Amino acid sequence: MLYNKRGALTTRQIVILIILIVSFIIILFLIFRLSLQEESKKQICHNSVVQRGSALSSLIEVVPLNCETEYICISATSKCEDSRMRDPKIITVTTEEEFYKALADEMADCWWMYGEGEIDYLGEIDLIKAPYCSICSSIIFEKSISEKIFNGEKSFDVKKLEKYLFITEYNEKMTYAEYFYKQKFSKEQIQGDVFINAETKEGQVVRSTEIDLSANYYILTALNSKPSTLGWVLVGIATGIVVTAITIATFGTGAIIIAGVVGVVAGTGGTVGGLILTIGDNEVIPPMLIHQDDVGGINCENIKSLS
Repeated sequence: MLYNKRGALTTRQIVILIILIVSFIIILFLIFRLSLQEESKKQICHNSVVQRGSALSSLIEVVPLNCETEYICISATSKCEDSRMRDPKIITVTTEEEFYKALADEMADCWWMYGEGEIDYLGEIDLIKAPYCSICSSIIFEKSISEKIFNGEKSFDVKKLEKYLFITEYNEKMTYAEYFYKQKFSKEQIQGDVFINAETKEGQVVRSTEIDLSANYYILTALNSKPSTLGWVLVGIATGIVVTAITIATFGTGAIIIAGVVGVVAGTGGTVGGLILTIGDNEVIPPMLIHQDDVGGINCENIKSLS
């Protein structure tokens, strides 16, 4: 035992040192594993979107879209004393700016996961184009956000979040808003837009100026499917057969009518025009924050993400 030599470690000190080193290694391992697991889920989603986008249109449904909705509680105390979610990911913020950054980063991750509007991961799957929403995050605000970040207020003005997105750098090249909308904004244009917090009233999508801190919100993006050429050809053939059969039954074989391909003007599937961004051949809704009860207002009946 090394008790008497000056500068030497005692057995007890050695044991304590070993315990500290092992504890430190375990903590590092848990932190690394937790971070890796989170990043891998987002990477897996992004990879599946890329793979679907690279597949032939006729085979696109064979390639699975492996994207999960993440459940998030934003808190000012590192705890989530809220029964609405079981075992959510907790994002801790201590200032109002950190709060906006947490939302902005979730929106940016959502945009990246689903190809930044540049990848068609749906293909020609409908007779008329229809919006398919992907819910990246389901978010609740722990009561400490109201108490500590917003001085007891039950909501906050959406303009504050919008201003953050328009003026805060996402990277050294662009702000968050420029990343989402793929364009530069002049000072005159930095006045907010409808891409955040749409809601419905009497069947119409309107602008909501407040974010309710006691409500559940989604961060989502959406992509319009393209009309299926093959589907309309088959409809045309089927229609021709039916019309021909009716004609023959009515007028005899001497008056066969040739039915052409049925033409239909494909609308936006009900998607709100003000939310749509056209990137290449794709019509997309950039990432937005929306009250969970208002998802139907942008016709997101079709969900392309795992719960």
